Parts: sequence; structure tokens; C-alpha cells
Amino acid sequence: MEELNPDDGSMIYGDVESITVTFDKNVRWVDEGSADNRVLVFNQAANILVIVDEITIDDNQLVVEFDGPLPEGTYTYSVNNEAGIIEDLAGNEFNGSGVNDWEFEVRQGSKRVYHTKAGLNTPG
Repeated sequence: MEELNPDDGSMIYGDVESITVTFDKNVRWVDEGSADNRVLVFNQAANILVIVDEITIDDNQLVVEFDGPLPEGTYTYSVNNEAGIIEDLAGNEFNGSGVNDWEFEVRQGSKRVYHTKAGLNTPG
């Protein structure tokens, strides 16, 4: 994996309607028919799987789209890609990611910047 969006460990203020994995090479499904149930997004705070609307691969990107924005609130989402479902065009399989290998938080409201005597501060 070359890039995750949102970044691993990031905190997002606002709507998250999709997440993206960018690989360093073009990729494809190993088996088109089994892809939808092998990329899991888990809301750790609510202890539930998040319903995924569509999962697509376009060149070097895997995009997971939701039916709408992830619920507002302080949640940690964990993404799990099972090994052996994606490969590069030369047939090299992606090893997958574990349950806690990609986590991000979605927070309610907007990020505020305020001044203190010590300078700028952002709540976190």
C-alpha cells in the first residue's frame, strides 16, 4: 500500500462517504465475485460492521463507498482487507491488512482553532 485516505491514525472533522487505498501498482480482484464481503469496515465504538455500498478498483486504487456519510460522533473505524483478494497485474497477491492496521476517527462538528497565551492551539 502506498497511501490510505483517510490516513491511518487521522482524525476527520466532517463527512466521510468513502475511503481509498492507493497501491504502488495497478491492481485487480483475484476473484470478482467474492470481493464485497472481504473488505470490512468496523465501527469500534458501536461494536458493529459498517454497511458498505460499493467497492471498486480503478487502476491502482481500491475505493470503498458508503450509502451516506459515516455517523457523526467520536468513533474509531477499523478496516480489514483479507489476504489474497487483490493482486497486481503480474499476479502478486496483496497480503491484506489486519483488524487494527488502518484506523481513523470521525468527530462531530468542525475543528476549531483558538488563541491561548502560549499561542495557537487546536483541540484534539
